[in-house]
Amino acid sequence: MTPPRNTLRADAQRNREHLIATAAEAFASGKAISLDSIAKRAGVGSGTLYRHFPTREDLVEEVYRDQIRPLRDDARTFWPPSSPHRLSTPGCAASPSGRVNDAASAKPWSP
Repeated sequence: MTPPRNTLRADAQRNREHLIATAAEAFASGKAISLDSIAKRAGVGSGTLYRHFPTREDLVEEVYRDQIRPLRDDARTFWPPSSPHRLSTPGCAASPSGRVNDAASAKPWSP
């Protein structure tokens, strides 16, 4: 994934922040856009974008990180992982790995 922010040179940190801001604008437009186009709009090469964000998912995650974190924290507050009622939603089942699946598509688990 991407290197921690505190290990980047100042110019690399500026490029990274500019890529995130440019991607946020592009994603907010609702139009499909390639990563190469985002790099071009940000004024950096594609290699710079891919060095910071090897996949589209990495870039999307970083763009929305600050918006997702409060939701995740709220969910953990209301439904702590140790809560016996965490998976009490009708129609849901949990696999041994802890992933929640739709009960209709869940396969029987055997140890």
